[in-house]
Amino acid sequence: MRLRRTTLLVLAALLVNPGDATISDEARRVHGITDEMLADARPFEKILPRLRKVTRDRTILAYNAEFDRTVVLGDIKRAGKRPMHLEPESSWHCLMQMRTDWLDAYRWPKLGGSHRALGDCESTRQVLIEMSKGRGAVFEPRPPAPGAPET
Repeated sequence: MRLRRTTLLVLAALLVNPGDATISDEARRVHGITDEMLADARPFEKILPRLRKVTRDRTILAYNAEFDRTVVLGDIKRAGKRPMHLEPESSWHCLMQMRTDWLDAYRWPKLGGSHRALGDCESTRQVLIEMSKGRGAVFEPRPPAPGAPET
């Protein structure tokens, strides 16, 4: 497990050269990454084998799974590669929707973080840890009342 987590963190910290695509003004405002920063980065097709390896036989948990899946599949298509297990929606699970349901919220709660992959991964991990602890109340069933039918 330690190796897989370390590999995922390394992948999350990597910058990827998008080839002939450019960073939009909106994306640059959100995460601060410029085209110049990506010029010497590795191309996606060089990172894809490692991504496939660390996600094989796993559920991919993302804070906004629909967005992240769309980006990954777009990058795979641009690279001319096959998506394999990264394509099915069933391979992905949306922690943002899980958290919304867990909070009984009417809209998606913001993640916080830096909007850079590594910061978002750490923020997502913290959300998962928070949810795994429950809401602080421990359920203790009451004994049935005398004469009540058994459940």
